[in-house]
Amino acid sequence: MKRFPWILTVLTAVAIVLLIGLGVWQVERLKWKEGLIAAADAAAAKPPAPLDQVLAEGDLEFRKALIVCPGLASAPFVELQSIHDGEAGVRLISACRRRGMISPF
Repeated sequence: MKRFPWILTVLTAVAIVLLIGLGVWQVERLKWKEGLIAAADAAAAKPPAPLDQVLAEGDLEFRKALIVCPGLASAPFVELQSIHDGEAGVRLISACRRRGMISPF
């Protein structure tokens, strides 16, 4: 007479519980990601605001801000080559200090 495979039964039950737990975690993660996408879309739909207002609101993720950079024309910059819509171009990246901060340039 054959014995009942208890070890195999216990391992199968543990595997089923583990897989169900992973499935629940994936559904929760999907809802979290959808919330992030909705927040990014809502922030992208807002018009740009002055930097001081954006910083005061505290909602910094995905928010467009208008920045006034005194002395930007004479500031050091990095030139990056890029392709946009199939055409070659450059992007200039430069540091911009907030008003009231000491500027090295």
